[in-house]
Amino acid sequence: MDAKTRLAFAFTFTSICAACIHPNLTRRNNPVNRWETGGGTQFRVSSLDDQSANQTTASIGQVMFVVRRFEWIPGEETVDTVVARSPLDQQFPGPSTWRGTYDYHDEDSNEYVVYTTPSFYAGNIGVVLTNEGKLATDRPLVQIKRRWFSRDWELPSEDRSFFLHPGTSPNDPQSWGLRYGGTNEGRYVFEIINTTESTVTQVLQTISVSEAKFLDGVTIREVMLKGIAPDQQGTIKYETTDLWSKGRQR
Repeated sequence: MDAKTRLAFAFTFTSICAACIHPNLTRRNNPVNRWETGGGTQFRVSSLDDQSANQTTASIGQVMFVVRRFEWIPGEETVDTVVARSPLDQQFPGPSTWRGTYDYHDEDSNEYVVYTTPSFYAGNIGVVLTNEGKLATDRPLVQIKRRWFSRDWELPSEDRSFFLHPGTSPNDPQSWGLRYGGTNEGRYVFEIINTTESTVTQVLQTISVSEAKFLDGVTIREVMLKGIAPDQQGTIKYETTDLWSKGRQR
C-alpha cells in the first residue's frame, strides 16, 4: 500500500469513525420529553425505595435515613434541574430541557432512555436513566458519537437521582432525615432533622414512642419505621418503607 493509498484509507476510516454511534445506543425517531416517559402514568419515587425492607442499624446520635422524594406528573411540561455533579470539565447546565434522544440496550437486554440537552456538550454526551429518573447503570454518562472508542463515565449521586423534580429545592419539606436519640424513661426518641447543606443540623421535630410501638411499627411523615430488635447498648435494628412512594402509580 503506497503512501497515497494509506492516506486515503486513513481519511475514509477517520470520517466513518467520526460518525460512529455508541454500540449500546439506538437513535429514537421521535425524541421524548422526560415527563412523558412514564407512559401517561404518575410516578412517585423515594430515596428509600432501594433500601426498603432492608434491615439497618443505628446508634445514638446517628442519622437513620434521609428521605428525598420526587414526583412526575404526565403533561407537566417544565424544565429540569440536575442534582448530580458532572465528572467532566463542563458542569451540567442550570434549569434546561432534557429530552430522550436515544435508547440504551445493555448486555442483559434491559432498555433505558438516554437524555441529552444542547446545553451540555451540544447533546453529544447524555445520561442513561430509568423511567423513574434513576441512574440506570454503573457508568450512566455516555458519549453518543465518538471518533475511535466508546466512552462512558461514573456519575456519583445521592440515591442515584439525576434530576431534582421541578418546583422543589434542597430546602424543600420533601427532603428530611431521621436521627436516633436513644431512650428516655423506656421510650424511644427520634429526631426529624433538616438535610440542607448547612453547618448546623436543625431538629424540626422530636418524636417519642414506646418500645412496643417501635417494634410494632410507627409511621413518621408517611415512612413506616419498624423495629426488628429492641435497643441494645444504644443500638437499634429496624427497617423502613416509604408509604408515600407506594402511590407512585395512580
